[in-house]
Order: sequence, then C-alpha cells, then structure tokens
Amino acid sequence: MKKALFFSFVLCCILCFNATKAQYIHYGIHVIDSTVFTLEPSDSLHHHLVYSNDTVKLDTSGTHLWAIGKTTKTFFSSGDSTYSYVTDLTHPYPVNANDWFVLKIAHPFLNIIVGFTHKYQTSSGHDGGIVEFSLDSGTTWQNIKGDCNADSTHGHGVLTNNFYAKADTLANGQAAFSGSSSNWIYSEFQFFTGIPIKPARGVVDTTDGGNNGATGASCNFMFGSIYVRFRFVSDSTADTLAGWAIDNIKVRVDDYGGAVHNANMVNQLNVYPNPSNMGSFTFPILTNEQDYTLEIYNAIGEMVLSIPYTHFVDIRKYATGIYLYRVSNGTDNYSGTLIKE
Repeated sequence: MKKALFFSFVLCCILCFNATKAQYIHYGIHVIDSTVFTLEPSDSLHHHLVYSNDTVKLDTSGTHLWAIGKTTKTFFSSGDSTYSYVTDLTHPYPVNANDWFVLKIAHPFLNIIVGFTHKYQTSSGHDGGIVEFSLDSGTTWQNIKGDCNADSTHGHGVLTNNFYAKADTLANGQAAFSGSSSNWIYSEFQFFTGIPIKPARGVVDTTDGGNNGATGASCNFMFGSIYVRFRFVSDSTADTLAGWAIDNIKVRVDDYGGAVHNANMVNQLNVYPNPSNMGSFTFPILTNEQDYTLEIYNAIGEMVLSIPYTHFVDIRKYATGIYLYRVSNGTDNYSGTLIKE
C-alpha cells in the first residue's frame, strides 16, 4: 500500500506538472522552509534555513555596479519606498559592464528552489542579465539554461519558470534577460535531483566562465554548496537605459513526502554520519521510542527495511544512492533522506 501511495504521488506530480504550460519546476507537497532577502535596511544578508540547517547569504564583495537601495530611475517606478538590488541606483548602466553579486547556499537540501522578482531595460541582444550557478565554490560557472538545464525533459537538472529561453542570446552567445520587461516579473529555478536518484559522481566541470552550452558540465547538486550568480553585462555601445533591478530573493525547501502521507507532524531526525560511505547510520534517542517503527525505502519507493526503532541502521548490502526513512508511532512522524556514498 505504501509503495502504491509513493508512485501515486510521483505520478500526480508529473501529471500536474505537465498540465501547466511552460511551467517546469517540480513542487513538493508543501513548503517546509523558506527565507526571503527583502533587501530592506532591517534585513540581514545572511539568513538561515531551520529545517535543512542551511546557511544562505548574499555576497556583494565582487560587485562595483550593483547597489542596494531605493532607485530614482523612472523605469523602476521612481519614489518606490522599497529597496532592491539595482545596476546603479541613479545612472544608466555603463558600457563594457561585467558585474555580479552571488547567492551562496551551503549544503543545500534536495530540490531547492530559488525565486526572485525583477524588472529590466537593456539594449536587446546586446546587454542583459545572466543567471549562473557554480558547484565548485565559484571556480567555474554554468548558465541556468546551459547543459544542466532540463526544461525539455522535465527530469533531473536545472528547471525554470518564467525565465529566458536558450535562444534568447546576447551577441556573445550567452542566454540572458535582455530587452525590456513591461512589468515586474517573478522568475524561479530549481536544482532538481529527483524523487530521488543519485547522479553520477566525479564528472568534471569544464565550463568557461558562464558561457551557455558548456560541455562536460557537472549536474550533481547533492554535495557541497551551490553558488548562484546574478551577472549583468553590456557591450561597448553607450545607452541611456535603466538596467536590471532585483528584489525579494527567495530560497525555498519543499516537502516531497516520499512514502509519508497524512502525517499529523513530520520532522527530520538528526541522523549521522549522513552521507555515509559505509552505509551505517546512527539515529537519535526518542522519548518512548519503543512505540516507534522505522522503515526505509529506496529511490523507486520499494521498502527495503521495516524494524522496531533502533539507534543503529545498516544498509551496506544495498546499492549506493539516496534512501528515504520513515519513523512513526502512528501519531508523530519523522522522515528524511539517508545518503549512502
């Protein structure tokens, strides 16, 4: 029955996803954690996700063009009382710009979603805003619409909603937000691992500073940090255009549920080591733990273990990958992932 529920959930996600035109992101059952950088003076640039224990921060150390504040540019609604991140608060953007700020997500939870509100006015096909990510702490960068993009397959990779297309390129061949947006728009992207299957490891990233269509790109979002770069570029022709403004940068963690349904309370246990290269995991002490059972499911929803709750779990005989655990006493429920390397 549990296996059937798992596959029903996956099928429902796929059908609901395909029913919405040009919407590619896979949403879970409900949002279990999120944080928003409002960019207001009272807001910190260093946030914390409680559920997944992630730190998320905006790194502004590499920028000379971007500024946080109230812009006086008419295109961005002069007199607006809100703060945003703008390519210069007062003047048109300069020629030969190549400037960015970085969103750093430490040890992200699976299938994390990043969204942002923005508006742009640039010389179409010449100047624009590029969104990129790095899996090696900023050494190499990939365009969100590069080799890891999976919009066309709806599978593992980077998924987007309300984004530029691969064909929306600047003269230098990079896909970007370019031209003019008539209104403020909300765009988002997801680092989708699946529900869930571990991708191959050891793939070398050979991207060249953000160029679209890089070959040999690593699309493994499960280990280490993910950096997201918002980069504005312009050519050598001077314009008197507003540039790019970004506000309310949101990082979200969804609950994909696995085999857990209709839970009155769902929490994650502090299991260690996780990942485990041996496949052995230690679970914490629970109050009245003799009333709990522990179940483990593989990536396709098959139960591989069902035992009374214990502090030591050994899945060494099973394949490398991600497993889902469920701990329940019928009222209180705990669920999460176990990663066997």
